[in-house]
Amino acid sequence: MRPLAPEGVRSLLLVGAAIVILVTEMGWRRLALPQNRRQVPVWIVRDGSRGGALQFGYELGTGLRTYVPSSFPHLALVAVLLQASWAQGLVAGMAFGSGRAAMTLARHYHGDTDEWDRGLVRHRRPVRVLLGVSAAVAVYTLVRAPLGLI
Repeated sequence: MRPLAPEGVRSLLLVGAAIVILVTEMGWRRLALPQNRRQVPVWIVRDGSRGGALQFGYELGTGLRTYVPSSFPHLALVAVLLQASWAQGLVAGMAFGSGRAAMTLARHYHGDTDEWDRGLVRHRRPVRVLLGVSAAVAVYTLVRAPLGLI
């Protein structure tokens, strides 16, 4: 999108997307975002090897199959499409896939995966708020930096 739209238009689109997604994430409004509604099979995660975690990260990161419980990946996609170079987009994709694989490995090596899941549910709200603040800072940086305002 970078060569197709002026900087100001791209920044406004990104800020608009960020507002919609932050409102959705904080639970103030519901919005059904696109996703492939097929769950990654349990055997991929629980096969006991790092390969399962890597496959899960790959399938989740590429959107081949999964439910997306958060809207933040959509915001990252919009940000990359509107503001990033090809190299930055590649790095963002690698970081996303690595982060998803790291989460799966952390769950696997925790030992009691049911307790890990309960902890995630218990801390869901603070995690969403922290991710929301992080997303807002990232969007602010992406919008302000190209305009020479940082």
